[in-house]
Amino acid sequence: MVFQYKEIGNGFFVRLKYDQQKTYSDVPKDVPKDVPKDVPKEKRVDLILKLIKANTGVTMEEMAKELSVSIKTIKRDIEKLKADNIIKRQGGRKKGFWEIIP
Repeated sequence: MVFQYKEIGNGFFVRLKYDQQKTYSDVPKDVPKDVPKDVPKEKRVDLILKLIKANTGVTMEEMAKELSVSIKTIKRDIEKLKADNIIKRQGGRKKGFWEIIP
């Protein structure tokens, strides 16, 4: 590691340079224990559509819990389904519902 320090006016400049990046094979300690195993996106999208068919009022939180994935993952999948004109949302978050476009 190279360390450089230089005073500049009322402050200072520090540069740390690594010759080689350290990598770790262990999982970091701050990773949650309930991280789901990778579910293929195609299968997950099919499961999302099945959940919507079963209950058009299903929330993203409920989908995430049912599929054991994060809400962010569900949001990405939903945005893709909306962009592909497969589903659309009618109404608001609380009283709205999903519609599968024929």
